Amino acid sequence: MKGLIISLVLALAALLVISVYPVFGATEAGVNVTVTAKNISISVTPGSYNYGPLALSDTTETTSTFTVSNNGNVDELFYVSGADTDDWTLSPAVGADDYKHEWSENGGGSYTGLSSSNQAMNSGSPIAANVGSLSNVKFKISMPTSSISFAEQSTSVTFLATE
Repeated sequence: MKGLIISLVLALAALLVISVYPVFGATEAGVNVTVTAKNISISVTPGSYNYGPLALSDTTETTSTFTVSNNGNVDELFYVSGADTDDWTLSPAVGADDYKHEWSENGGGSYTGLSSSNQAMNSGSPIAANVGSLSNVKFKISMPTSSISFAEQSTSVTFLATE
């Protein structure tokens, strides 16, 4: 019986030793990760322009320039397109109720006709994130040769930013 008691005491002592000392079998390491959602954002200033009254067949350009800015956090491609008015059709050449609207990104040095399709700006090169802009954009309008409407006409020039 004495042997059984000694065996139980030794077994209890072994359990006590194992439960007191921690087991060191593994270590941990970590890494911090971050992510930012892409933000594609464009702005144009000023936001409007009034050519004023023009005679039929007249052509004039904007007296001020526009700035098209990348306000996003990724490099962006800029595109521009034009539109018809209520009574006139945007066209590559003037005619009866056809007007021509053009854009320039070099302050009026050379113009490209607007169309209803998107046209790449900046020679198709991306504009840098947060700081990039085209600051020398101008427009030129050529009036129809004749028209059924002498009411004020409004149109839009749309700028699009993509990645």
